[in-house]
Amino acid sequence: MIKDAGELGGDLARALESESNRVFDWAVGKGFETRCPKCEGIGERHFDGQPGKLDGYPTVPCPDCGGTGSGYRNFGEQVALVHSEVSELKEAVAGNLGPWAQEQLLTIHKRLSDMLEDHRTGKNSGPDDHCPEFNKDEIEAADIVIRLMCMAGSYGWRLGRAVEAKIAYNYSRPPKHGKKY
Repeated sequence: MIKDAGELGGDLARALESESNRVFDWAVGKGFETRCPKCEGIGERHFDGQPGKLDGYPTVPCPDCGGTGSGYRNFGEQVALVHSEVSELKEAVAGNLGPWAQEQLLTIHKRLSDMLEDHRTGKNSGPDDHCPEFNKDEIEAADIVIRLMCMAGSYGWRLGRAVEAKIAYNYSRPPKHGKKY
């Protein structure tokens, strides 16, 4: 049992960040995402407008992608896609799981809605109140991941292996899964 975050030793953070980047690279390769053409997907530009990070040279968040490095979907579209996946999970488990699980999924929906509204109104900017080294979007996303991990532990889901299997399957699919968009 984990008693405090120090027991994780950073392994979880490294694994999630590494896989997040790998999945984004896959999404670019399959045509679901694109890298921002102005910053080449780095999310930062030099004051002279050149993309990238160079030691000793100041950079600014890329104004074209808002520092995300993504060039295709806006934040609202990204949140809507996550909302859709949570809705599919809710439909898949309806009747099979108790009220606690249903409440967890509704809380995830609420957190996604809050994240989108805060982003839309600019309330997401600046540091999080409880974890000031992160912005509010990062912390809300972390809450969502934590709730899914808690559900997985509670119901004995093999979430890590399921994610690996789904990524492997998606790699085998044609660009955009053979669809127009």
